[in-house]
Amino acid sequence: MDSQQETPKRPRESFSESHEESPEMSRASKGNKKNKHKKKNKQENKKQKTLEFFTNKAAEESCESPNSCEEYVSLDKRLERIETILSSLPSKSDLQNLLTREQHEKSMRHLEAKFNTQIDTLKHAQSTEIEKLDSKLLELEHQNRNLEHQVKKLTTDNENFKNQLECLFYNNEETLHSINDLEQHGRANSIRISGVDDRKNDETVEETVQAIITMCKGTLNLDIDSKEIDVAHRLGSYTEKRSRNIICKFVQRRTKFKIMDQLRSVDKRNVLKNKGITIRDDTTSYNQSIIERARQCPFILRAWCSNGKIKVKTNCGDTVQIISEEDLDYLWGSLA
Repeated sequence: MDSQQETPKRPRESFSESHEESPEMSRASKGNKKNKHKKKNKQENKKQKTLEFFTNKAAEESCESPNSCEEYVSLDKRLERIETILSSLPSKSDLQNLLTREQHEKSMRHLEAKFNTQIDTLKHAQSTEIEKLDSKLLELEHQNRNLEHQVKKLTTDNENFKNQLECLFYNNEETLHSINDLEQHGRANSIRISGVDDRKNDETVEETVQAIITMCKGTLNLDIDSKEIDVAHRLGSYTEKRSRNIICKFVQRRTKFKIMDQLRSVDKRNVLKNKGITIRDDTTSYNQSIIERARQCPFILRAWCSNGKIKVKTNCGDTVQIISEEDLDYLWGSLA
């Protein structure tokens, strides 16, 4: 009876052993779904046959032994325990699902690790770029401060140069005025005469002096001795179309004043005008340019030079002395 009960039992695979065969099951899970279904049915049939074997064996023994009922009950309990244990074991599909989840988790862990590695690489690269940008920014800020300092220095230098230039311009104006005054003072004894007949190219100083004496006698009714004239000469090249101007320098300034006083008479001015003769102070080029500009002003009736001083008569009847172009500009603006 004991020998008959010790029938060979179906070896059961432990969960750990089945778990160790996961690569084989993983490969089997990739097979055809139909083969999986057949294998599952075969496994169930095999389990059913095992139960039937133990059941039949227990029935036979119950017929042969008087204690068959008790043994049958004992065997039935054992079968129930076996069935309970077998039912508690994970099925092949459960194992495959478990393996699939583990593989999925493993893949997720791998991807997560790879993703974290890439993030760390990007963070490191970003940190390096930020450090480079910070360094470049500091360098640019330093350069900007240097440029601001240079601009400030250049601005200061420019202001200094501007002030120096204004001083130089002012000094230059003062120097020009001084030179002009000196030059005009050197012409204090001289007059310019235009409109006197000019009949030959090689006119001598004596002939020019005689032409001046004749002009003064005929137009101004004024006797001038040749000894009162220091020097006299024509200006420019000779031409038959027009008479050249004459510069006459007297020995004494009183002789010049005698001639210029005659010009105050309207009759004498008309006589000179009818003969086309003009007598005026010998002025510098700077003073003459001021006189020409003053004559272009619509608010100035007359402009002339008297004893080296420029004077103008406005449309208001006022006589104003002009020293420089700035004075003329100011007068022009005030009259406008």
